[in-house]
Amino acid sequence: MEQGSPQPEAVKQVAKTNVFTEVTLLSKLLAMVLFIALPFIGGWIGYTYAPEKVVEVEKIVEVEPEPEPILNEEQQVSTGTVGEVREIFYSTSGNVYIESYVCADHDAFGRSYEQFCYRLRSVDGNSQQQQMVIDDLTALYQSQFDPKKKLSYPNMYKDGNSLFFTTSIPGSSACCGIARFEFDTLQLKENKYGYCASCGEVQSITGQYIAKLDEVESGDGYLETVYIVDVYLDAVVKEETLGVHETVQSPCSYAGAYDFEWLDDHTLEYGVYDSNSYEDGDECTLTFIEKRQISIP
Repeated sequence: MEQGSPQPEAVKQVAKTNVFTEVTLLSKLLAMVLFIALPFIGGWIGYTYAPEKVVEVEKIVEVEPEPEPILNEEQQVSTGTVGEVREIFYSTSGNVYIESYVCADHDAFGRSYEQFCYRLRSVDGNSQQQQMVIDDLTALYQSQFDPKKKLSYPNMYKDGNSLFFTTSIPGSSACCGIARFEFDTLQLKENKYGYCASCGEVQSITGQYIAKLDEVESGDGYLETVYIVDVYLDAVVKEETLGVHETVQSPCSYAGAYDFEWLDDHTLEYGVYDSNSYEDGDECTLTFIEKRQISIP
């Protein structure tokens, strides 16, 4: 190449820029303004044009039950069982019997319940027709013995000769008496010996015998006597007197609770304790002596 020939000039290439994508100082300032302002603008729009706020509140309404009316004697209403016969107790001959049936009654709170009443019927030997002999045995008992007491459900029945009832004052915790109806004489009688469960007395399995306790005065003070009453005979058939400083009072029990247990209908077992083993009147310190038994022939 000849030395005098001219060199070609270098061509400068200028990159083309896009006005929409080019980052400039102005675009940076605009982005910063929008980044700060848009959350506030959005919050204002939402608060202004949002629908009304609905809050669901659970409301509990307590409905007081209507008080139950207290029924008087004219308003006593049965549940449909009044007059319904539940059990029949026949005499030995079968010609006389006592019906236990449901009669209307109510307690102090106005709640109706089933109360048993008793009536005596007979059967005519020829026509076999039923005849009413005594309409209400409770009314008969009240007229003869105690107008405050009522007959309770029979709990003893002996060979068809007698039907035994407990008698008590309704709503009272007093001891119960015992009444018996004799089929052969058609008479209602009251036993001399009653039954007091709250006093610690205990009936045998069939209910024929009752274990009782009494105190007998002696030169050394009072001696406890355990005795057995035969309800059928209305008499004491067995008794045993404890020694000095002996008691059948159960340790740590309420007053009147005795350590009595019927092993069978003719054998009573009772616990004997040393009554001198109290410590500052604490019944739980009673010292056990032994178990004893009373057998009835």
